[in-house]
Amino acid sequence: MTGCRARPFVNWIVRAGLLMLVALVATSGEAEQAIAQEARLDERFGAVDAHLDPNAATESRVGWERITFDWSMMQPGPGTTLLGAGLEDDWFNNARTDGRQVVGMLVNTPAWATEGRPGIGVPAGLYLPPGDPGNLWASFVREVVGIYGQRGVDHWIIWDNANIPSGVYGHGWEGSIEDYYQLVKVASIVAKGANPEAQIHLAGYSLTYDALWLQRLLEVVAADGAAPGNDYFFDAASVHVYYQSEDVFSSTQSAFFVMQQELGTLKDVWIVESSAYPPNIALAEYPPVTPDQQASFVLQASALALAAGAERVGVDRFVDAQSDEGEWLPGLLGPQGGPRPAYHAFSVMTETFAGTQAAARTQLELVEYVRLSRVDSVAYVAWARTAQPALLSIPASGDGAILIDQAGDQQALAPEGGRYTVRLEGADCNAPDRTCPIGGSVVVLVETDVDPFANPPPASRFQAEPAPTLSADQVTPTPVPTPVPTAAPTLAPTETTEQVEQAPTQVPAEAEEPTQVPQPTAAVPPTPAPIPPPPSGAAAALPFVLVGLGALLVGGSVGFWLRERWKR
Repeated sequence: MTGCRARPFVNWIVRAGLLMLVALVATSGEAEQAIAQEARLDERFGAVDAHLDPNAATESRVGWERITFDWSMMQPGPGTTLLGAGLEDDWFNNARTDGRQVVGMLVNTPAWATEGRPGIGVPAGLYLPPGDPGNLWASFVREVVGIYGQRGVDHWIIWDNANIPSGVYGHGWEGSIEDYYQLVKVASIVAKGANPEAQIHLAGYSLTYDALWLQRLLEVVAADGAAPGNDYFFDAASVHVYYQSEDVFSSTQSAFFVMQQELGTLKDVWIVESSAYPPNIALAEYPPVTPDQQASFVLQASALALAAGAERVGVDRFVDAQSDEGEWLPGLLGPQGGPRPAYHAFSVMTETFAGTQAAARTQLELVEYVRLSRVDSVAYVAWARTAQPALLSIPASGDGAILIDQAGDQQALAPEGGRYTVRLEGADCNAPDRTCPIGGSVVVLVETDVDPFANPPPASRFQAEPAPTLSADQVTPTPVPTPVPTAAPTLAPTETTEQVEQAPTQVPAEAEEPTQVPQPTAAVPPTPAPIPPPPSGAAAALPFVLVGLGALLVGGSVGFWLRERWKR
């Protein structure tokens, strides 16, 4: 009978232990799944106004988004309490929930706050001390940063299109370059006072309109004796690039060069707007673009941004929107929410580029590619530079690879003779001068479970030599990386007789492979890949609970056995 009395209690211990184990394993699985999902989100890749379709933003792994804070709408009259002006709480709540960072852009002077033109005029009292109530801009920035800093907004872009000349589409600032610097300086002082975590970004600018704008601005900054002791009153430069995908690289490198030249230090460079809009908008100075070209641009621009050392890259825009001038600006998603090819390309980019630790660019005659290195994988992002189709031969580091096209379709590849051969379709060279502002369709070849640093490429942030030479009408293209004798992707013979006659039929004598470039001492190292945090909560406690549970089972069983022996 004693055995019968002991058995129910032992069974209870066993059942309780099994229930605890099942619950903890389930909880641990959920935690690991959440960590894996978090690790897939790379905050470097963003889109303008992603909050307009939060579900699609989550599915496509948007890491950051820009939201416009319109001063003229938020404060329509003097002394008016700051209004939400269409800024919905759900935008910020959803962003926090999904781990998406919000970047605010402050624009548009109210008519009552300027003696100039509404929207683009210099705010009244701008040169008064920041604490003076007559400095209307200071009062606005202090209030908006204080309110929205509590909602997770720490990054603030000060104005937009400040370098577009008067009379040109997008003209955004009628003040002088000195006035704009004062706008930034005041914003920096009051924003960091209201929120110590605040980061100040210069207005987005494009080399297309004024290649020397940033240089002239930084000359003004350097002449201010108070600037060095205040970190020059800004934290990042903001760049706009449209239609010319290779301009992403040269624009980023030029920004680094000018900062090094004028300030002797480097700040982050963000590509805050990049896109190639499909037809039906009024930007007549740009060539027509097909939806497939828009998709190619997204992948090319993002890969080149990483190779150039940009801190962030953003697509303009996530959902179709109407400009102030009434034109429709096509985004990744159409007016009914349907995805364009560029949306699928963006998803491919965020999936395969996430966690990149080093990126290196190579230009061949017909092909351009960027090699991305992650913790245990390497990806080659490749496209044709001309209308000529080409085959790219890539050295294999492992036993197999996955080839992904810009629509997201995948196929497994096995190396032949230690190399993968990838076909690249020619670009649609539809510019008026028959050039190819956007390369051909992009393919991404990914090898996993390999050592990406066996032949380490550079984490190129800024190439000190040779530096780009700026002139009023152009920026000299960044030179092709130095050739080195190592296994590198090469052009292989194309498939048809006609193509063989036009394309290289042998590996170039000096295959161009990126090499490590000396970095300025002020350069900031590349952002490391997201590494899943150590287990926490139930996942962290699981090993200890299992040990305790085992001790409980063993101790309980031994105790009952000893008690029964003693009774006998």
